[in-house]
Amino acid sequence: MSAAITKHFDTYLILPRITDVMIGSAIGLIGVLIVGRKQASKKLPKTIINTLRIQSQLLHTLFSSNKYHINLIDTLLIREMQTEIMNTKAMYQAALNEIDNDVKKIEYVYPIIFTVEHLAFTLEQAYRRGNLSTLTDEEIGLYLTTYENICKKVEFNVRYDIIELPKLKEFQSIRNELMKLQNLIGYKAET
Repeated sequence: MSAAITKHFDTYLILPRITDVMIGSAIGLIGVLIVGRKQASKKLPKTIINTLRIQSQLLHTLFSSNKYHINLIDTLLIREMQTEIMNTKAMYQAALNEIDNDVKKIEYVYPIIFTVEHLAFTLEQAYRRGNLSTLTDEEIGLYLTTYENICKKVEFNVRYDIIELPKLKEFQSIRNELMKLQNLIGYKAET
């Protein structure tokens, strides 16, 4: 600052600062390249799985014959689901921006994320509507098994047979989205 006022620049004051900034930038760049280059793409499946498991809990709460309709629990599940959706979308964007990644592989996940997001919206609408017809234990078991199969597929890439889900009296789109998700996940394994 004093050099700007006096118009007398001493390189012995400026040179160490410039060197310090250059070394710090190089260390930061090396750290990003070594440590964080594939973190988002590794965490993306986990965030998708977290979202799906919360959705399965909400589906069980909404359509179970036990009628767990405690507003506090439902509201908490919906907030958790919304947070996980945002985390999944942020993780997807971060994975796309990674320096060393397979863009086609990461872009392939987007239809899955979109379907999971649409399913979350539909479950939230079902919660807001209330007074839903219940599913039998066997029917709800098929839905929960489907969710868990999808999670296992995303996490471990294991093969499973697509489950034909029973129809819902209301919100048929929940069934349709889960069937679509099973097909998307199943197709992912073959590529």
